[in-house]
Amino acid sequence: MPYDKIGGIPLYQRWLIIVVLQVILFAPYYYFIHMSKDKEITKLNGELAKLQQEIEKNEKIAKRLPLLEKEIEKLDIDLAIAKSQLPEEKEIPGLLTVISNLGMQSGLDMLTFKPGTESQKDFYAEVPVQIKINGGFHNTLEFFDKVSKMPRIVTISNVKIANPKEDNGKTLIEMECSAITFRYSEKPPEPMKKEEKKK
Repeated sequence: MPYDKIGGIPLYQRWLIIVVLQVILFAPYYYFIHMSKDKEITKLNGELAKLQQEIEKNEKIAKRLPLLEKEIEKLDIDLAIAKSQLPEEKEIPGLLTVISNLGMQSGLDMLTFKPGTESQKDFYAEVPVQIKINGGFHNTLEFFDKVSKMPRIVTISNVKIANPKEDNGKTLIEMECSAITFRYSEKPPEPMKKEEKKK
């Protein structure tokens, strides 16, 4: 447009032309740059919110760590105590000998002392022993008391008393029972699946 004709354009039209030109120039900037920046800012705000949640979660876990460490320490102590009461496999023969000796120390005749078949559980095995003894009633109670005070866990069950008789003012009995002791064992491996066996 020739400059000599611009002077003939009314002032309001000049301003209108200026506004239109600014819109034409600014629109691509807004669309391609400003809007893309807005999307990026929104995305970053979302990631920041997720990171903040993760930080808060980790802070809560960190606060609980001392308590969890104390619980783990207590469980380790409990496990050590349990292991001390559950002999290992190599200790079982010695333990059975101790039980037999306690019977003889109590003045009982050990007629039968027969270890049975182990029964495997998760982390321990039950070792049953069939016992048949002959002796005084009070001697039998003394034997049970000594067994109950052993550091190892031993339970007495299925008690059967037969043939009570008097001998010089003393009551003699025959008694059969099951003594069950326990030994510590690692958890047995899971049986192989059929598909694994085929390989």
